[in-house]
Amino acid sequence: MMKSITVVVGLVALLGLLSSGCGTLNPNTQPQIASAVQAKEKSFRACYASALRRNRNLKGRMTIEFRVDKDSGKVEDAKVVKSAIKDRTMKKCVVKVANGMSVPEAPGKYVDGVYEIDFQFES
Repeated sequence: MMKSITVVVGLVALLGLLSSGCGTLNPNTQPQIASAVQAKEKSFRACYASALRRNRNLKGRMTIEFRVDKDSGKVEDAKVVKSAIKDRTMKKCVVKVANGMSVPEAPGKYVDGVYEIDFQFES
C-alpha cells in the first residue's frame, strides 16, 4: 500500500493593510501571495515529512501570520499563531519557508496575511 503526505494550503484571510507607507495597494498582491504560498508547497511538505520521521502520528492544521514588505514584496516576520502540531522543529521549518516567500510586484503598502495549512498523512 502506498502512503502519501497531503499538504493543503489555503488562504484563510488576507487581514488587510497597515496604513504606514504611501501609495496604493497593487491589485495583483492578493493573487500573488496565494501563488507564492502555493509555490512553496513542496517545501512545506518537506518540513512535514521530516517531522513525521520523529512522530508518525503528527497531523493537523497550522496557521501562519506574515507581513509582505511594501517595497520589496518579500515576506517578513512570519510566525505560527495556531497549530494542532506541537513539533517545534517543524514550526521553525515552516516559518523559515514562509519567510522565503515573495511576490513579484511590490504591493505599495504593507500587507498582513494569514494562511492555514492542513498537514495530513494518508496511508
